[in-house]
Amino acid sequence: MKVAKSLKPGRNVVAGWVKNGGAGPNPAGLVGLVKIQFESGEPLVIPTDAAWKTTTKEADAWQGRRGAPTAWQAAQAK
Repeated sequence: MKVAKSLKPGRNVVAGWVKNGGAGPNPAGLVGLVKIQFESGEPLVIPTDAAWKTTTKEADAWQGRRGAPTAWQAAQAK
């Protein structure tokens, strides 16, 4: 999925939403990589890893300038 058309100069928030479609107690997962190619120089590569934040509850206003609320936990990276 390309997000380039949604990015604006300055700070941006990139988020994903996943849902477990299985019947077991296994968690849903998200695997991805954001790669920003500039007009010159090396690209900025941002993998989905433990630096991302996660929650199991719906949250309002997470899209704000501060990103994920502080009560959210670090994502598990395996």
